[in-house]
Amino acid sequence: MANNAAITAAGIIGLTWQAPSSDGGSAVIDYRIEYKENGVFREIHTSTTTSYTIGPWAAGFTYTFRVKARNIVNYGPVSNEVSIIAASIPT
Repeated sequence: MANNAAITAAGIIGLTWQAPSSDGGSAVIDYRIEYKENGVFREIHTSTTTSYTIGPWAAGFTYTFRVKARNIVNYGPVSNEVSIIAASIPT
């Protein structure tokens, strides 16, 4: 998972990830995007694509995210965590 460097508005975070290399024999239905708050991951959105734009968040702070894919059986393993500093636009 990575931050999308093309995002240009202050406090906006763009997440992108790749589909899992194996879907366990059943196509991916959607992805669960989670945000870490006070040491606990919480779902913030479900997406049917491999990208999501979040915000606005407080610029200059670090946020941690992870994603997991879901198929008809259940959710797969979570992605690696990624910590992103929400950018501010220079004035």
